[in-house]
Amino acid sequence: MFCKNCGTELFENQTVCPLCGSQDIAKDPFGKTVTLQDPPDLVISVPDEKKGKSNKAVIAVIIALAVVLAVIVTALVMRLLPRDKDDSGAQTAATQQVQTTQGVTDAYGDFEGYEPQGNTYYVKDSAELLTKRQRKTLSDKLADISEKYKFDVIAKTTKTFNNKTPQEYSDGFYDSNGYGQNSSRDGCILVINSVDNEWYLSTCGRGMKVLDDDGISAVSDAILPSLKKAEFYEAFIDYADVVAERLAKEQASQSNAANSAKTTTAPAANSAHKPFYAIFVSAKKDSAGAYEEAERMRKLGYSDAEVLVTTDWSNLNKERWYVVTTGEYATQEEAEKVLERVQIEVPPAYVKYTGEWQGN
Repeated sequence: MFCKNCGTELFENQTVCPLCGSQDIAKDPFGKTVTLQDPPDLVISVPDEKKGKSNKAVIAVIIALAVVLAVIVTALVMRLLPRDKDDSGAQTAATQQVQTTQGVTDAYGDFEGYEPQGNTYYVKDSAELLTKRQRKTLSDKLADISEKYKFDVIAKTTKTFNNKTPQEYSDGFYDSNGYGQNSSRDGCILVINSVDNEWYLSTCGRGMKVLDDDGISAVSDAILPSLKKAEFYEAFIDYADVVAERLAKEQASQSNAANSAKTTTAPAANSAHKPFYAIFVSAKKDSAGAYEEAERMRKLGYSDAEVLVTTDWSNLNKERWYVVTTGEYATQEEAEKVLERVQIEVPPAYVKYTGEWQGN
């Protein structure tokens, strides 16, 4: 038997060619019966065993990498997507941080919450007009003054007054930050607005006396030259120096008042021309400058301050000088007691005996 279509030899009982599927079967063309012991081999393409294992391993690795990548992408997407309000963990912490920042803003009356690195209690450079080194140096200087005189001296920069007047902003910042020493919250704050080119000096407690109209004018005269050149650090240093000078005068005046029961002085030289001991504060060649200095000493509480001409006294300089003294004392001991107080204001001050009168 054979297939007429492809010529494949078949078993006698086969009616369909296993190779091509044809049912057109015929006997041997020579009339012989052909018996096949085994069915014909079929040609089937089978993959190489080793190659198949290799392909499977590659596919497994690709699938594993795809799974890992999918996990990473999913995690990133979940991290970026906003969470619901009932989520816990990081979202709760973030909400607390926002609420805390808002709370600070509310407590300070819409003042800037951001403070650059290097800010301290005494220096609040929100406008970042100073370098970190300048903030440190200025802060140390203000801290020394504040501790010495029990009087807070604060420096503040800003870019906005937040729709407030300069006074409202400065007073509010001082109060909101709890500045001021003693029960009267003694102190002052200089605020510089770098955008509006404005500044304001706010005072509290003793500050209103220490920095009265004359004091504010003194601060203004000191800082304006530097502000015009945008030298903000120098302006704050000048401000600190003026405040320290005014506080020193206040301290000297209080010391004099506390020791007002000082020993009475000898009779005035102009009446009896008697020799005496005097505390010499300064010496000038021009009389006008000497009388101005004597007036300054009287304002500090030395009501007996006067000007002497050196050529009028035998023990003084024979060259004409106008010397400023705090008054006349009968003995050296009396003068030495007062000298300690005078040297707080004028460290070089000293006691000297006038000698005999030799003037006209």
